[in-house]
Amino acid sequence: MKHTWMILVIGLLSGASAATAAEVKLVLHIPQITPQGLQGHANIVSVWVEDKRANPVFGKDLEGADVTTNQDVAIVVKNALITSLRAAGFRIEPMRTRNSTDMLVHIRSLTYSADKNLLTSTVHLSSKVSVTVDHAGERAMQKDITTSGEYTVAWRPSNRKITELVNETLSDTIRAVLEDADITSALTGPPKAAEAD
Repeated sequence: MKHTWMILVIGLLSGASAATAAEVKLVLHIPQITPQGLQGHANIVSVWVEDKRANPVFGKDLEGADVTTNQDVAIVVKNALITSLRAAGFRIEPMRTRNSTDMLVHIRSLTYSADKNLLTSTVHLSSKVSVTVDHAGERAMQKDITTSGEYTVAWRPSNRKITELVNETLSDTIRAVLEDADITSALTGPPKAAEAD
């Protein structure tokens, strides 16, 4: 009997460890953004995104599981930027040309956390990206863009809700980039090589 209880306790402990080690795997999907005031006028833009985060984990859910994704976050953000820039009237080139404007985005951070209240949970999300725009190889501007949000969720956030909020944060980040006055000005300014022609 004592032996049976020991096996049961060990089984429960190992089950708890497995639950703690679990991960919440998000599926990232950023819808097309329609930025206010950005008109491409067929300007040529090349886009490159790099994930510079030290840790690919966004944070932990209320059970202590890592919130992460199997996707390449840089590719997801790059594709969303390209789709939104095309919709705004830009021509996208895969690599630099002498007539292109080059936008490099470094993802510095993307964080998720949650606090449990009595009947609700408070979710905190933030992101930071560094944006560099070059005209024909010459620096036009460089800027950091930070977004953050706090959300109240009934009871505790489900995996579906966490996914929705992380996608919303990435959407807000891309909108902030494409609606920033300095970035907009740099993207729509003609490359110096094109001006000289």
